[in-house]
Amino acid sequence: MDVPPSPNHFPADDPSSSDESNMESEEDPKEDPEQEFEEDPQKDPEEDLKKTLRKILRKNKKKIKKSQKRLNR
Repeated sequence: MDVPPSPNHFPADDPSSSDESNMESEEDPKEDPEQEFEEDPQKDPEEDLKKTLRKILRKNKKKIKKSQKRLNR
Protein backbone atom coordinates (compact mmCIF):
# COMPACT_ATOMS: atom_id res chain seq x y z
CA MET A 1 0.00 0.00 0.00
CA ASP A 2 1.46 3.35 -1.09
CA VAL A 3 1.58 6.06 1.52
CA PRO A 4 1.54 9.66 0.26
CA PRO A 5 4.45 11.76 1.49
CA SER A 6 3.76 13.75 4.60
CA PRO A 7 3.49 17.55 4.31
CA ASN A 8 6.83 17.75 6.14
CA HIS A 9 8.57 15.57 3.54
CA PHE A 10 11.38 17.37 1.73
CA PRO A 11 13.58 16.03 -1.06
CA ALA A 12 16.57 16.34 1.29
CA ASP A 13 14.91 13.71 3.51
CA ASP A 14 14.92 11.24 0.63
CA PRO A 15 18.33 9.48 0.52
CA SER A 16 18.19 8.83 -3.24
CA SER A 17 17.64 12.50 -4.07
CA SER A 18 20.31 13.68 -1.62
CA ASP A 19 22.88 11.40 -3.28
CA GLU A 20 22.08 12.90 -6.66
CA SER A 21 22.31 16.45 -5.37
CA ASN A 22 25.66 15.69 -3.71
CA MET A 23 27.02 14.24 -6.92
CA GLU A 24 25.98 17.30 -8.89
CA SER A 25 27.50 19.70 -6.38
CA GLU A 26 30.78 17.75 -6.40
CA GLU A 27 31.06 17.96 -10.19
CA ASP A 28 30.56 21.72 -10.42
CA PRO A 29 33.78 22.84 -8.66
CA LYS A 30 35.84 20.50 -10.82
CA GLU A 31 34.47 22.00 -14.03
CA ASP A 32 34.84 25.66 -13.06
CA PRO A 33 38.67 25.94 -13.11
CA GLU A 34 38.82 24.28 -16.50
CA GLN A 35 36.23 26.63 -17.95
CA GLU A 36 38.00 29.70 -16.57
CA PHE A 37 41.28 28.56 -18.06
CA GLU A 38 39.78 27.94 -21.50
CA GLU A 39 37.73 31.12 -21.60
CA ASP A 40 40.44 33.53 -20.42
CA PRO A 41 40.74 36.00 -23.32
CA GLN A 42 44.03 37.52 -22.13
CA LYS A 43 46.00 34.28 -22.29
CA ASP A 44 47.00 32.90 -25.64
CA PRO A 45 46.74 29.10 -25.54
CA GLU A 46 49.47 28.75 -28.16
CA GLU A 47 51.89 30.83 -26.08
CA ASP A 48 51.14 28.76 -23.00
CA LEU A 49 51.72 25.60 -24.98
CA LYS A 50 55.01 26.92 -26.35
CA LYS A 51 56.22 27.86 -22.87
CA THR A 52 55.28 24.46 -21.52
CA LEU A 53 57.04 22.68 -24.36
CA ARG A 54 60.18 24.78 -23.85
CA LYS A 55 60.24 23.85 -20.16
CA ILE A 56 59.87 20.18 -20.98
CA LEU A 57 62.60 20.38 -23.59
CA ARG A 58 64.99 22.07 -21.15
CA LYS A 59 64.33 19.43 -18.51
CA ASN A 60 64.89 16.64 -21.00
CA LYS A 61 68.14 18.18 -22.20
CA LYS A 62 69.39 18.34 -18.61
CA LYS A 63 68.43 14.72 -18.04
CA ILE A 64 70.25 13.67 -21.21
CA LYS A 65 73.39 15.52 -20.14
CA LYS A 66 73.31 13.90 -16.70
CA SER A 67 72.87 10.45 -18.16
CA GLN A 68 75.72 11.03 -20.63
CA LYS A 69 78.00 12.10 -17.77
CA ARG A 70 77.12 8.93 -15.86
CA LEU A 71 77.91 6.79 -18.88
CA ASN A 72 81.25 8.50 -19.43
CA ARG A 73 82.46 7.84 -15.86
